[in-house]
Amino acid sequence: DGTDCILFSCSDNTIRKWNYKTDEIECVYQSHSSISAFLVDKNWLVISTHDRLVLFDYNISRIINTKKCNSRHSIISFSKEKKKVLYTYENTMRIWDVSTIEGDKILYYHSNTVDSATFSPDRKLIASASDNCIIVWDVKRNVEISTYNIETIPYNDILISPNNRKIAYENTKGIWLIDVSSNAITLLPEKSSFAYQPAKVW
Repeated sequence: DGTDCILFSCSDNTIRKWNYKTDEIECVYQSHSSISAFLVDKNWLVISTHDRLVLFDYNISRIINTKKCNSRHSIISFSKEKKKVLYTYENTMRIWDVSTIEGDKILYYHSNTVDSATFSPDRKLIASASDNCIIVWDVKRNVEISTYNIETIPYNDILISPNNRKIAYENTKGIWLIDVSSNAITLLPEKSSFAYQPAKVW
């Protein structure tokens, strides 16, 4: 609302919150194991460790729910209103209804482990990456709409442009752009930077 700016940071098994106006730092959450990723909104943290997903309300310092996972996974997005978490698990993308412990829905399959994935800004598409492959999915129709063969696994998050016409990803050789209409894949100049805000990429 313009009155506060809060920064969340993660180190090993601890998430901390810093208010830059008051210069106060507090430990928000401490895990039993290393934290690999987390997402945050005004009330909730969704936390990923090597063996579970955790939904945590940091305003009241309370765990809402947890879900055990026995393999590598990562969080893509979550919705507080619908109380659902979208995450990758082995070679699938799934939705976890946080009101349950075990219940989740498998959305899409890859032939190999999903390494990263992202929504498009309008939430109509998902781009996901596995071994030498990026696939674009139509969320509403729940179908695969295009597949791109690439040289190596992207090791950073993928981005989809606001108009859904380009996909950006990064690997050991640099930053690449996929033109969705022509299927052309282009390596950007060496000084290009990979920004998490789509407007800065395009």
